[in-house]
Amino acid sequence: MPADKPNHTLLILAKKWLAGKITDKERLEFDHWYNSFDDRHHELFTDETEEGMENRIKQAIFSRAEISTPGTTKLWPRIAIAAAAICGIVLGIYFFTDPGRINNRQNNLADANHIDPGKNAAMLMFSNGKTVSLSEAKTGVIFDREKLRYNDGTTVGTASDDNSGVQMVTASTPRGGTYQFTLPDGSKVWLNADSKISFPSQFNKTGRKVVLEGEAYFEVAKKHVPFSVQSRQQEVMVLGTHFNISAYAGEPQVRTTLLEGRVRVTGVADATQQDVNPVVLKPGEQSVLVNNRITISKVDTGAVIDWKKELFIFDKDKLEDIMKKVERWYDVETVYLDQNVKREVFSGRISRFRNVGELLNKLSQTGAVNFKVEGRRILITK
Repeated sequence: MPADKPNHTLLILAKKWLAGKITDKERLEFDHWYNSFDDRHHELFTDETEEGMENRIKQAIFSRAEISTPGTTKLWPRIAIAAAAICGIVLGIYFFTDPGRINNRQNNLADANHIDPGKNAAMLMFSNGKTVSLSEAKTGVIFDREKLRYNDGTTVGTASDDNSGVQMVTASTPRGGTYQFTLPDGSKVWLNADSKISFPSQFNKTGRKVVLEGEAYFEVAKKHVPFSVQSRQQEVMVLGTHFNISAYAGEPQVRTTLLEGRVRVTGVADATQQDVNPVVLKPGEQSVLVNNRITISKVDTGAVIDWKKELFIFDKDKLEDIMKKVERWYDVETVYLDQNVKREVFSGRISRFRNVGELLNKLSQTGAVNFKVEGRRILITK
């Protein structure tokens, strides 16, 4: 049955499939219709209400099948979900599959239950050699001259045991850690997992400069003194604004995303290259620096700073990019037994504080990928 032919029997076939009453001939027709659609993009279950999801799916089903939408007919939810999957609207939590495959998938993910999500964890290191491990029961710290206090007002300690003056401070989060820092000028920085930021314990009157490795979200206090962020082969100059920078080692791109205000992004070349001409970002734009070139595009800023909102938000993201986030947040290692699966594309959202097994289960329920967990290693196959 061609995909472009009006299909008034689609829902009947879906109902028979779910009931186990589909004939071999109908099964061939059913499979041919399903396989005629491009399913490289897999949509995961979201926090959308059941009623809203059902209405959206119903409209999509009838539109794809070229059937006029009944004004009062309410689809049986399981039929609607199954047919939606057939139409390429793949909701991972409801994606139908053989019971045997479900059992195998659950067995493969049984060891994932011991892998907890990330938490509040960070360390401070001062240029005088002092280190401070920050409380996991707190969410952030405030630098007030040479005093340190948590953002609930309790004292951490002093930044220095002597009167040596201004010191360099390095705040870092491990894999599976995140923390918030209020800098001496009042600017706020949220560090994502496996990241670090360096800055002086007091800024001078000519400039406010910080150095970033990894990913951070900034809300810069508005002052006449310029604020700059230096990351891998890039410098961002601002006066007061909200933006996110992702500059992880081992990743080819440095991404800067502006949410509010204006920033100027400059590529900092090494000795063998010329400096990249600066670009100015507007809210909603993202610059990508790669191979000494900067490109600008419009992006969904909510998806970019999903980690700050304690979410994973995927917007047609490749599996390879999704699993990099999983590695950093859950402190795990991924191993691809099938390299082609890296290119599978997914959309959806889930809390970052869910067990890793729940996230992997939603991905695998699309039918596009399978996982097996061994210790802290995640084996990935088609």
